[in-house]
Amino acid sequence: IQQQKNQDDTSYSLLSAWSSPISWLRRHDPHMDWAIYSDDTLAKQSSKHYQCQSWKGKKPYRLVIIGDSQPSYMCHYLLASTKNKQQPNSAHPYSSCVTLKGTYADESHTSLQDFSIKYSEAIVNATSLTAKGGGHQHKDNLVIVFNTQGLWESAYGKLELFRSMLDHVLKTSVAPSLLPHQPQNGAVPLFVFLTTTAVHPNNYNPGIYNDSRKWTMTQPRVHAINLMARERMKAFYQQQPQPMRKHVLLVDVEGISLLREDDPMMESDMRHYGNTTNELLLTQLLCSIDKHIQQNRFLLQYR
Repeated sequence: IQQQKNQDDTSYSLLSAWSSPISWLRRHDPHMDWAIYSDDTLAKQSSKHYQCQSWKGKKPYRLVIIGDSQPSYMCHYLLASTKNKQQPNSAHPYSSCVTLKGTYADESHTSLQDFSIKYSEAIVNATSLTAKGGGHQHKDNLVIVFNTQGLWESAYGKLELFRSMLDHVLKTSVAPSLLPHQPQNGAVPLFVFLTTTAVHPNNYNPGIYNDSRKWTMTQPRVHAINLMARERMKAFYQQQPQPMRKHVLLVDVEGISLLREDDPMMESDMRHYGNTTNELLLTQLLCSIDKHIQQNRFLLQYR
């Protein structure tokens, strides 16, 4: 990822673990939405060459975001920003946020319980949801975004266990929906793994060196978790029947959040972001989903 700044605008060049439909994110004015471009040349010319609609725009699917604190804050910001008095939550009328924080395995708070069971349950529950208010024409189109508590695992988990726990989540909650000829009502969901956002220990006050509980919450550990996640998601993708592979997607937000240490949610926060960064992350996430759906045209395909 490459960041370029001047007095007038900010832009980001994106490099992804998988081929990304997004090349550049640029905001020409602090009061504008982030704009999506296919290349740097268009990004520098004007603000008219959008490839995706605004992250606040109406979507042809239900969205469920499952994760620990930062994905949850991003999700709630999305829902809060798309509400209006005439049509509450009109842009995302059937979307929801599921917050799953880590659970300590001992009183000394030095290790975590296995996250795979509760994340598997949450994904299965999301998959089986039936939209209420039956008049919505896209009620059966479901996108499930999940991050398996990467922030908690980087701070308190054991990295050697992360790989097997993620494999269990994929095997028990995602794979059953992708089996050929598996009876299911409505369209097959799109399962999106969201990588873990960067941490910025330099923001921590009164100094991370004074709090031993945070000593392991470092960017190298976050990066290690994301490397494992990309490895396991790619392996899982390759194991699926060819027609079902388009229902698996990875969106990498580590790089773009790595440069956002100047926008913490609170002044001393090292792992959660302010609204500007949440908008940036939502732009990348939702545009990646929209482009993937458009390219694969699978939301209208029913079993």
